[in-house]
Amino acid sequence: MEALLSVETKGNQLVPLQLGAVTRKIASNLWKREVVLKPRQTWTTTFFQAMGFAFACCIPGFKIGLVLHEDGAAERAFQRIHLFHEAMEEPMRPELSYDRKDLMEFKANRSAIFIGTSRGFDFGRSGTLNMLILSEFAHYQEQDAEEAIDAALNAVPTDGWAIVESTANGLGNPFHRLYSNSHCEGIWRSVFAPWFTHEEYQLQENHAYVPSEDKGLFTPTPEELELVLRHSLSHDQLRWRRYKIRELAGAGQEHLFQQNYPEDDVSCWLSSQEGAYPQDVLQRMFSECRPPLYNVSPVQKWKLADAGTRYILFADCSEGVVGGDEQYAVVLSAVTGEQVARVRGMMPQDEFARHCDEVGRFYHKALMVPERNNGALFIDVLKRLGYPNIYKHGEGPEAREGFPTTAITKPKMVAAMVSALKSGEFRSYDDVVVRQLLEYRRLRDRNGLLAGYGAPTGSHDDGAMAAMGANLIRMTMPQVQMHSGPRQVGYYKVGRDGW
Repeated sequence: MEALLSVETKGNQLVPLQLGAVTRKIASNLWKREVVLKPRQTWTTTFFQAMGFAFACCIPGFKIGLVLHEDGAAERAFQRIHLFHEAMEEPMRPELSYDRKDLMEFKANRSAIFIGTSRGFDFGRSGTLNMLILSEFAHYQEQDAEEAIDAALNAVPTDGWAIVESTANGLGNPFHRLYSNSHCEGIWRSVFAPWFTHEEYQLQENHAYVPSEDKGLFTPTPEELELVLRHSLSHDQLRWRRYKIRELAGAGQEHLFQQNYPEDDVSCWLSSQEGAYPQDVLQRMFSECRPPLYNVSPVQKWKLADAGTRYILFADCSEGVVGGDEQYAVVLSAVTGEQVARVRGMMPQDEFARHCDEVGRFYHKALMVPERNNGALFIDVLKRLGYPNIYKHGEGPEAREGFPTTAITKPKMVAAMVSALKSGEFRSYDDVVVRQLLEYRRLRDRNGLLAGYGAPTGSHDDGAMAAMGANLIRMTMPQVQMHSGPRQVGYYKVGRDGW
C-alpha cells in the first residue's frame, strides 16, 4: 500500500500513502471482525479503503463491499479508489473490465469493489463478500444499520473480513451496542484511538491560531492537568485542544468535542444533560478503575474483609439466559460506601446464589439483599444453605425477603446514588459498574417529559442496579440491623491462584 498507492492531501497535493500513528495502531490490531472507534480526520476510512483495494489487486476473485453513510461520502470513496488505480505506475496498474460509480472490477483476476450507501446498496444479498467495510456506522439510520447487518454482514463467510468503523454518535445506537459488546477475546474485537494519538493534532506556540494567553508561560487547567498526568500530553497538544474547543464553542457545539475527538471510550458517547448522575465525578472514578486483587471467575475482590466493617451484598438476579443480563452482585462497605467485591457472570440463578453465599460469609456474613423481582430461586437457595443474614423488606409479619425494584423504589435508588456521588460516599474500582452508571439515562416520553431511568437501548444495567441497590440500603437502613455474628480479620494466603 505504501509503495504503490497515492492519496490527495487536504492541500490538494498528491503524495504516497503513509500510515500515521492512528492507522498504524489499527493495522497492528487487525482482526476478521473488527469495530473501530476513531477521532475525526485521521485517515482511518482512507486506510480501510486502501486495504480493500490492495486485497482486490492481489487476491483473485476477492469481492469487497464498501457501505458509506451518505451519497457525498460514497462519491468521495469512488474518487479515492479511482485515484488509487490511476496513480499507480503503469506496469503495476491492473486493467479494469468494469468501471462505474458503484463497481470496479479487475479484468485479470475478476476481483471487484462494490460501493453503496447505507440507504441503498444491491450487493451482498445474492453473492459472497470477502470483505465488508461499514464506514461511519454510528451515523446510519437504525433501520439502515439493521439492513446492512442483515443483508451485507451475512454475506461475509467465516474467514472473510467485516470491519465497522465510526466516530461516536450518542448512546444506544447499533454502533454503540456493537462496540460495547466487543471484547479483546471475542468474535468482535474493538480498537479505540484517542485524538492525541494523531500526530497532526497539536499547535506550536507561534501558530497564528494560538491566542496570546496561550503563549509564553503555559498553565494547564485542572482538567488539562489530569490529561497530562494520565496521557503525558504536551503543551502543543493542549493548545490544539483549546483551539478546537473554542472553535466548536463559537458555534454553540462545545459538547461535540468529546464525541468527535474522544479522550476515552466512555465519555465520547455521553450527553451530560441526559445522564442520571454527575458525569465529571464518574469519569474521574472511571480513570481510577483497576483490576481486582483476587480474580477467580465469577468472583472478583478488590479488598479483603476488614474486622471493623459491616458489609452489604446486593444481588441483581436475572433469568441467566444467553443474550440477557448477567447475574451481578456488588459488595459494599457499610462504613465507607466503597465497593470491595463483585460476583458477575452468565450462570443459572442457583449457582449464582451459592457464589453469593460464599462471598457473603467471607465478608462477615454481609447483609444479603436479593433483588426479588426475578430472585425467587436465589432466595430459596440461600435459605436452604442456611445463610444467616437475609434482608427483609417491609415491617412486621408482612416483611418479605428481598428488595423490590419498582416505580417507587427506583427513583429512590437514583436519588441516593446522586447524593452519594456528590458527597464522595460511593466509590468503585469496577469498570463495568462505573461505565454502566455513566450510561444510565433519564428516559423521556414522546412529549419530552421524564418517564423514568434506565440504560440506553441494547445496553445492560445489571452492575449499576446492584451498586444503586447496595448504596440505597447503606444510606437508609440502621447500621445495627446490618450484621449478625462475629467478625474476623481477613488474611492473605499464598496459593496456586496467587491470593
